Amino acid sequence: MKKNILMVSLLSAMSSSYALDNTVDPRSLAMGGAGVAGANGYNVLFQNPAVLSGLPNEKFTAQSPFAMRASDEGDFANNVDALNLSATAMSNAFNAFSAAGPAQKQSTAIAAGNALIKFNGDLGNLSNKALAVSLYGGGFAAIPRTNLGYAFKFDARSELGTVLSYSAADQAAVNSLGADLKLCGADPLGNQANCNNANTQMNGGTIAAANPTVNVRAAVVQDFGLSLARHIETEQMGGFEIGITPKFLRVGTIDVASSAQSGNAKTTMPSGLKYENAFTIDLGASKTVVNAKGHDMKMGVVVKNLIPKTLKTTLNNNIEIAPQLTTGVAYGTPWFTGAVDLDVMKNKALITGLTKESQFLRMGAEFDAKGWAQLRVGYRHDLAGNYAGLPSLGLGLNLKIVNMDLSVASAGKKELAAALQFGTHF
Repeated sequence: MKKNILMVSLLSAMSSSYALDNTVDPRSLAMGGAGVAGANGYNVLFQNPAVLSGLPNEKFTAQSPFAMRASDEGDFANNVDALNLSATAMSNAFNAFSAAGPAQKQSTAIAAGNALIKFNGDLGNLSNKALAVSLYGGGFAAIPRTNLGYAFKFDARSELGTVLSYSAADQAAVNSLGADLKLCGADPLGNQANCNNANTQMNGGTIAAANPTVNVRAAVVQDFGLSLARHIETEQMGGFEIGITPKFLRVGTIDVASSAQSGNAKTTMPSGLKYENAFTIDLGASKTVVNAKGHDMKMGVVVKNLIPKTLKTTLNNNIEIAPQLTTGVAYGTPWFTGAVDLDVMKNKALITGLTKESQFLRMGAEFDAKGWAQLRVGYRHDLAGNYAGLPSLGLGLNLKIVNMDLSVASAGKKELAAALQFGTHF
């Protein structure tokens, strides 16, 4: 069973990926995910396309980030090993009980009952616990201009989720079989009816009336977008920037289920694979106000996935391409940038039933050593209460026209993220 889960994970990773949180570039990740107002040439296309017209000091930038994120709050990876072993032991014990003659009925009933108790405990440890993994790979090339900035973006993202479904009906079937095995083990002759009932509740080494399953769902999203941005001057509002990114999405979904009762459960990957196409738009706006000291106060807002799309997997579960509305502010000096972003509304889970809704408050700071190195720190808080607080740290290096950025964010087993980026700018 675990081999099948890892197989799906590998297929998703080979296609590149996505996550619990849509922050993929190292600069934003290190700053808690903030960047809607404080983006620069390193992460503009991942945060707010409008900023393309607000980078007067750059003529060209090309960046390629790689990111991963994982969450295992219920220690799913380790507990699934225990479940795999107990499922095999239970199957063997059930088969021995079914084949036993009168002389062995008591001992095999006791052994089968103990194996059932162990299996039930391991199911409980995993019930409704999810393991989520995401990967990302991609990049963009941009020509920032005040009159018309433009860029081409391409990436591939995937999100994988694994969860065990163990219903009340499954638990009732386990309890019924356990009660009959206990009475049969106490007195096989006096409780012959219970021994017979136990036999009828078994089916090839499994619990006939129970169907606990390990569900594996993944979405692989290939994204191709063209961004356009322009600076606009008005009498009422002064100068501000607007940007748009039409995006074509190629979405592959994987949805398979394996029985949790068999240690050798198999899934057929092609039967769970499905592809669909989608089109959506990102819209952004930004404005910069310069104070008397020459420091920048920036404001920004972005709507991602303005055109929603609900996709169905082969098992009729939902994959949601849903709108995300985020606003942000940033304050910048020659050596410091501070930024705060807020998700205005709750963000729907990409994979329904496996990842949860979120509404993040993101904050971060960047300390700049005269342009050649940057130290970044940040923190992300989920106002929806579904994800742990996530502290982050990162470093950026600039060698003339080449830059490299690295960041990590960790909340222990609850969530771990890392990102690496290489690029050029001039």
